[in-house]
Amino acid sequence: MPLETSTPRPVHIIGGGPVGLMLTALLQTTGDYAVHLYEKRPRYTRTRMVKLDSYLVADSVESYCIDYIDEENVEAVFDRTDLEEGVASRKLIPSDLRSLLLQWTLGFCPLNAIEQALSDLIDRRGTSSVERVAGEITAPDALAMVGPDDILIDCTGSRSLLRDHMSPAFGGPGGETNLFRLRLEYALVITFLYSQTYHCDEYCKYYKNAENDSYKFIPGSTGPTTTRASAT
Repeated sequence: MPLETSTPRPVHIIGGGPVGLMLTALLQTTGDYAVHLYEKRPRYTRTRMVKLDSYLVADSVESYCIDYIDEENVEAVFDRTDLEEGVASRKLIPSDLRSLLLQWTLGFCPLNAIEQALSDLIDRRGTSSVERVAGEITAPDALAMVGPDDILIDCTGSRSLLRDHMSPAFGGPGGETNLFRLRLEYALVITFLYSQTYHCDEYCKYYKNAENDSYKFIPGSTGPTTTRASAT
């Protein structure tokens, strides 16, 4: 009897920015998935400069632990076993993709150059496991095209396409947005211009500069304040 072969599982990735392209490049060579990548933009135009931190492509726990969280070494915050598992997963990244990631740790690079490089890598591999679909996808479109065993991944960023459709409580007529509230105690955000007069001490920055026209300030509150943040 012939051996039974498994059918690649469909994965729908909405959004062909750096995250969507990265996921596509990671899944492309596994042989386990049929990736459908949806992108509404005809070209990559974002030119802001970005840089990948070297610890994100670390190949050992020691090199990963160069990162600090609130002045604490990562190993002091996370269990070493978890760190070892995370580092081990990085070693499974295909060599052609890993070489690109290492390049982006060396210095700043335009975001559209990163997107273009990932896009070229996907095309250059020449596999049949990726279908690229141009055009805008709405939330109803995305939900309608997904089968029972399909995977749908929303990579549409801060204006998340599906954020308010993940729970029946959100997204309906008159329903709330899928956000949560964060309480910032005595929050005060201050920015100032270089080479301008700026009075500052440990006690109070804002009141000493309330009449200072040479710097910008954004007062939050002298007491507890509430802001909104995306739940994604």
